[in-house]
Amino acid sequence: MKYVDDKDAKKVVVALRKIYSAPTEQAALSALELFKQQWGKTYGYIVENWEQAWEELMAYMNFGSHIRRMIYTTNPVEALHRIIRKIVKGKAAWVSETALLKQIYLALMHNEKSWKRTAYNWKTIQREIMEKYPELINQ
Repeated sequence: MKYVDDKDAKKVVVALRKIYSAPTEQAALSALELFKQQWGKTYGYIVENWEQAWEELMAYMNFGSHIRRMIYTTNPVEALHRIIRKIVKGKAAWVSETALLKQIYLALMHNEKSWKRTAYNWKTIQREIMEKYPELINQ
């Protein structure tokens, strides 16, 4: 999206969303072809990038819709990084490295609720995991 014109940005995002939110890989491929017809002349590099990385981009299509939503919307690691960045940017220097580590520790403990949340529809996701990988679940 970095090189997409502002006037086209919303339309391009909608068209790309149809690809990655498709229910099956075949439907995603159809949506990519539609995107190519609609935007291929103007934004051919986007089509090229999607085609080159198709296997990696579609790897999550093997999962159910709830698991896919969790994959692309939930990132506890980024939540941790955000908390730490906020601390580090807010203060220029610390007395010692230990002081910095203590402040990070305290901030993480204070914000524990924000990074320990369960995923939306967690019970449904657990059922999907049990169906896909029954050997991994302890009954």
